[in-house]
Amino acid sequence: MNHYSDLWEMDNSVFKYNITYRSYDQLYREEQFSKYRFVFEEIGLKIGKVILDVGCGTGLLIEYLLDRRIDYFKKYFCIDPSIGMLSRVVEKKIFDNRIILLNSYGEYIPLIDRIADSIFLFTVWDNVADKEKLLSELFRILSSNGFILISIYEKSSSLKPVDLCSEFELIGCRIDCFYVYTRE
Repeated sequence: MNHYSDLWEMDNSVFKYNITYRSYDQLYREEQFSKYRFVFEEIGLKIGKVILDVGCGTGLLIEYLLDRRIDYFKKYFCIDPSIGMLSRVVEKKIFDNRIILLNSYGEYIPLIDRIADSIFLFTVWDNVADKEKLLSELFRILSSNGFILISIYEKSSSLKPVDLCSEFELIGCRIDCFYVYTRE
């Protein structure tokens, strides 16, 4: 794939979310919360002090964490290329000075190296045009003793994270399949 087709795919995906952002929560809240319960309650994954939520959409993950008082983080970076999706986060009036909204693609994250110890990509992987570039950015931003969690559709035909980096481990499937990479 060349650079221009990657950009076209990225813009096309964002366009769809900019149109559907108002109905996103109504359509996907329960499904997303089911995934969060699986990861945090059944698997028992613990969040770190600095969270990066790539493809945060309307802020469902931060809502889930705050509602369940899993909020012992210092910073929460909510990054999404869709300004429509981010505007829903603002409309929800989740006022917390630890939460920072960033309008950007996962392949081009405007953060310093090794800043995040918990990186989440829930249902984002299949929307990413350049998965190798994305992983490169995630590895750049991940701090020591941190982890990356990527969920992908269980029936996805795209490359899996483990296909690009053998250090990812499949930890289970519930609607999506969940892959974790841990940096020592």
